[in-house]
Amino acid sequence: VRFGEVVRRQGPEAGLDGGRSTGGGSGGTVAVIGRPDAAPAIARVVDAYERATGHRPYVFHGSSPGARAFGIRSVRL
Repeated sequence: VRFGEVVRRQGPEAGLDGGRSTGGGSGGTVAVIGRPDAAPAIARVVDAYERATGHRPYVFHGSSPGARAFGIRSVRL
């Protein structure tokens, strides 16, 4: 299943701008960019995944506070 395509079919009008399989072997994680109001479209993508694979994925959402909270580290060579 090409989940980038499943996300594209939902489209910007549903609040999803794009998606891509990523992670080890490019299959363990799907990263999706979308608006906060895109939950119904995400639910449709999750349902499509479950129909195609028989497994219901866990959806992580939101963003971490990033460098603002944890700081940065510079490496000089």
